[in-house]
Amino acid sequence: MKRFIKRLAVIAFVFGAILIWMGLQDYMDSKKTPVPYDTLTPEMIESGMIVEGDVPYNLGIFEEMYTTNYGIKTGDSSYIYLIPVGDQFMGLQCGNKETIAELDQQTEDTVKMFEGTLSRPSSIHFKGKTSKMDSEDLSYAKQALQQAGLTDSEIDDVICPMYITIVYLDGGLQMAGIGAVCILISLLLFGVQLKSYLSIRKRERTVFTENNTVSPLNYSGSPFSDNSFKGNPFENVSENQESENNYVQKESQTEDNQSPPNTQSSTGLKLKM
Repeated sequence: MKRFIKRLAVIAFVFGAILIWMGLQDYMDSKKTPVPYDTLTPEMIESGMIVEGDVPYNLGIFEEMYTTNYGIKTGDSSYIYLIPVGDQFMGLQCGNKETIAELDQQTEDTVKMFEGTLSRPSSIHFKGKTSKMDSEDLSYAKQALQQAGLTDSEIDDVICPMYITIVYLDGGLQMAGIGAVCILISLLLFGVQLKSYLSIRKRERTVFTENNTVSPLNYSGSPFSDNSFKGNPFENVSENQESENNYVQKESQTEDNQSPPNTQSSTGLKLKM
């Protein structure tokens, strides 16, 4: 039970710290002035920018992202779509199911637009935060453009190694508040653990003291019980012990020298007979 409480306290503390950090990040991002998406160019994109606008069309998904536990997929997936930025293409990551459905429909409408059967797909509004693609993200994006028939040189000209993650920044303070509650719970659990530990130590000390109340200092026959005693207690103890030994030896000698009268009388009677 104690181990469970300790682990629960640690988990609550770590979870609360993460929520506070994420909540404060979202709150600070929500205070930033978004850059309009329609004015965005590849040269001006930096990591951590807040971008808001309408996506006119997309070229489809080039990467799926999800978490695994011992090789088993857990949770929902998020997808990265290729969207236009200036005269190039970058990524747009989305994990919201409703928005994913809208983007998938827009992908189909984009194909119809290229085929000439649809004038223009419906635009999708978003607000997100920019990040730089790692080598794996970039390789997946290049593979998608290669399947579209572009050469490597053409891909290098049209690929922008950045992507935007759609974020919802309205609940930053609420998330930080939940994190603070988690940390408060963890501190209370730690306090319970500490109180239990201190009470155990105090009880053990009390038991040890009660089991060792008999000592030469409070024994009734101890020379220390006499307040007038001064000097070495072991000298007095040795003298008393020696006098007791002498007394026992004298008594033993006296008993040996005396002959029992009843025994002599009985022996004499037996001889006369």
